[in-house]
Amino acid sequence: MIQLRQVVKAFDGANVLAGVSATLDRGKIACLIGPSGCGKTTLLRCINGLEQIDSGAIHVAGCDISAKEDRPTLRRVRQEVGFVFQEFHLFPHLTVLENITLAPVRVRLLPQAAADKRGRELLDLVGLGGREGARPAQLSGGQKQRVAIARALAIDVKVLLLDEPTSALDPEMREEVREVLRDVARQGLTMLCVTHDMPLVTSLADEIWVFDAGNIVERRLAKAVP
Repeated sequence: MIQLRQVVKAFDGANVLAGVSATLDRGKIACLIGPSGCGKTTLLRCINGLEQIDSGAIHVAGCDISAKEDRPTLRRVRQEVGFVFQEFHLFPHLTVLENITLAPVRVRLLPQAAADKRGRELLDLVGLGGREGARPAQLSGGQKQRVAIARALAIDVKVLLLDEPTSALDPEMREEVREVLRDVARQGLTMLCVTHDMPLVTSLADEIWVFDAGNIVERRLAKAVP
């Protein structure tokens, strides 16, 4: 589902990604761990086309996003790949349900009634059934992150990318989000998660990718808890 071949990305002449190669099979979950500033988030952003690589190749969800300025392909990728950001990025003026249904209606052209139905199903999945009318300011950090996960799933993506999904949360909220991600994993999605949260790694990952100095220095199988 994700194929990386000698991916290079530089900023100001310094390689942040230094020839990254890896594959992640359909339905598998990999956690990307390593020191801060070593390029993990940049790799996620390149996989979703938010950053353009300098050389190498990326194939994700059947799309080749290596070519520069291929906007139609990038649009297709973003319809297949969800991204959960570290800082939630919910629209404060919209309700929880409106945040979740915006992309299905605008991108997938789903009728509003169908999008609302799917949104409520996702809110049930992430443990927020009945909160569809709340605004982000009325939610805790853990609840906001759960809404962000539901929003990423709302367009029926094949791949879910997560950038430090528990880092901004206190211990109790972290466990809330870990449980949601374990539930999401049971849906059979392909997931790549950047994290420093080792309890999340041990309970979620099929594979652990150890990242340092712009490259994957070790890959090992993990035994996630069912």
